[in-house]
Order: sequence, then structure tokens, then C-alpha cells
Amino acid sequence: MKPTLERIVQASRLAVNVALKPRYFWLGALALALVASSAAVAVASQPPRRAATLWFPDARGSDPADARSELRYVAVKKDAAEQAAELVEELLLGPMDAMARPIAVPQVRVESVIVSGKTVYVDLSADLCFGKPAADGSYAAPPVEPRVALGYIERALRWNFRFRDVRMTVQGLEPDWATVNSPEEAQNS
Repeated sequence: MKPTLERIVQASRLAVNVALKPRYFWLGALALALVASSAAVAVASQPPRRAATLWFPDARGSDPADARSELRYVAVKKDAAEQAAELVEELLLGPMDAMARPIAVPQVRVESVIVSGKTVYVDLSADLCFGKPAADGSYAAPPVEPRVALGYIERALRWNFRFRDVRMTVQGLEPDWATVNSPEEAQNS
């Protein structure tokens, strides 16, 4: 038996009549509204995010040039300083890959980030220079040298934001990486 146009129209009328009965119509409309509002809330509650590349030292190597890259999604902010601070905080949280090691101890904080033109100023807490505190008040060695840690932060900022100049400070002071002579060399000179 071939479906004719008349039978298709009759079946459609019957389906519409059943769907428009108050018992089914309002239940269907309520279910549709619930699904639509749930989808709208799910989309609106997720802040927009963008991919950022971070680098961490390789856990197997001692050379700071051996870096492992990692992709993270950071929130998109209106202000470049807020985005840069978010990126540095992600970097300070440490790697997700077990083959990489962190650049700093968990106590390190981003004190402030200021963007002026194509220059970014990042101030970190002094905990960057120290390792984990021990019970006797001394500190263990940091995971990597502070100079290397600042290098990884600068690399991530330059790569993800295209800043021309990155100025890093620790507790408000620019680090001076001049070579330190041993006490014997200082007396002889």
C-alpha cells in the first residue's frame, strides 16, 4: 500500500491534534523550555578561554634549555594585565605533565602586573628565590634557579602576548645576576 498525499496529510493532522491537546502541549512546551534554558546557562556560565603555551623544565635533564611545552586554557579578560597575570599564575601552578618539573614552590605569588604600551612589568613574591621552608627555619633549594624561573616566565609572556619588553621584579626589586666572587677572590682583588 503506497502512501498517498491524502494519507500523509491525515497522519500529520492527527499528530498535530494530539500534540496540541493541553495535556501534551504544555508538557512538551515545559520540557522544551527546560532544555533551552539549561543550554543557555551552560553556555553563559563558561567564561571565554584561549589557548596559551607554557614551558617547564624537563624532569630528566639538568639543562634549562631542555623545556617541555604544555598547552593551557586561560580565561580571556578585557585587560592585558589581567590576562598576563592569569598566564603567570598558571605557570607558577606547575606542570600537568609528569615528565616536567615546576619552576617555583607553591608559595610564590604574583604581586602585580602592569602593562604599559608594549612593555609588561611583573612583580613576584620573594618566595621565588627560596625553596620549601623547613621546620628549623631554613630553606631547601628552589626547584630551579630563580634566573631560570624568570626566563621561563618571560618566554611564556613573549610567546603568548608579543610584548617587546618584559621587566621582571622580585618583591619590587629587579634581580641583579652579576657573578658573585668567592670570599677568597674578593680578598685578592
